[in-house]
Amino acid sequence: MKNKLLKITLVFLCAFLGFAGGHMAQKLSFTYSIGPLNIFLASMGFIILSFIIHIVMHETGHLIFGLITGYQFILIRFFSLTLIKTNNGYKLKSLKIPGTAGQCLMMPPKTMNENFPTQLYNFGGLITNGVISLVALAVLVLLPVGPYMQIFLTLLILLGIFAILMNGLIIEDTPNDGYNASLLRHRSELRPYFWLQLYVIGMKAQGKGYDEINPSFIKSIPLQDCDNPIGLTAQLIYIESLKSNYDRIEAYEALKDLEMIPIQKVFVDLDHASCLMLEGEIVEPTPMMNTIVKKIKGNPDCLKFEFLKALVIEKDEVRASQILQNFNKETKNYPYRHDVALIYKELVDFENEYRHGSV
Repeated sequence: MKNKLLKITLVFLCAFLGFAGGHMAQKLSFTYSIGPLNIFLASMGFIILSFIIHIVMHETGHLIFGLITGYQFILIRFFSLTLIKTNNGYKLKSLKIPGTAGQCLMMPPKTMNENFPTQLYNFGGLITNGVISLVALAVLVLLPVGPYMQIFLTLLILLGIFAILMNGLIIEDTPNDGYNASLLRHRSELRPYFWLQLYVIGMKAQGKGYDEINPSFIKSIPLQDCDNPIGLTAQLIYIESLKSNYDRIEAYEALKDLEMIPIQKVFVDLDHASCLMLEGEIVEPTPMMNTIVKKIKGNPDCLKFEFLKALVIEKDEVRASQILQNFNKETKNYPYRHDVALIYKELVDFENEYRHGSV
């Protein structure tokens, strides 16, 4: 009920912001005799510009406040353009995650079981969105500006408010900065899992795999702690670290009745299906699985699924060979190189076994 009320409130607030923007445009049209088409075109351009500004500043805010509280840079992503820190310096890569326009990941301070700051890192993006909106409001109110600058500043303010609402309102089935911060504040048992996921990503960015991570860090998570994206992600890290494909399947089966957010569920289903196909089982992909695989280009897990689907389900050895031949080319901009090498070897070994009738 609480989530429903929050969503309704968000819809009404967004409608109000749209009404305010429309009222401003109408006022400018009368005051400056600007044609509706010019106002519309300017508004569209400024909406895009304001959207980009708030995304860049939001992720930069996470970076700034993360550095202030002792975190170390791993990667920052704007849309699919990703700057990542590796052992060989900083590199530009491509990483696309559906439903997200940006991302800032940082190596956490201290060690897994020590208390470490989480709130400023999570709220850093909201703070910078708020600062940008307040600066725009001050300029709009205190300084004489022309009609087009009024449109730009107003949209910058409105989109800033929208960004704060979307990322700050706590809606349990829509994880965002506010939701994560609230979880970490009220459920102390989740803090080590949050530390773990950032640490593992940091190690992967350096080209390292699970064999170079302290095994005491990675353990199976109690099922009651997997009722949220932070705990579930830690369990998925544990599953990914398992060397036995049978153990992975068993671990995924234990999660089958667990409620998950849609995007997390589809990735769980994808990897679970891949594990089953590695054992020669026929799996019927869901429409969502097929959609995600087509949408995310260059993701090794998606290519793994496509390869196994072609070979095991469709019996199309030509297509499977093409996917494998293009694998390294398709994944050349994927930031986690150890994952790429590991999955490629797994698929090569599977193809050899399949051709020799061992599957």
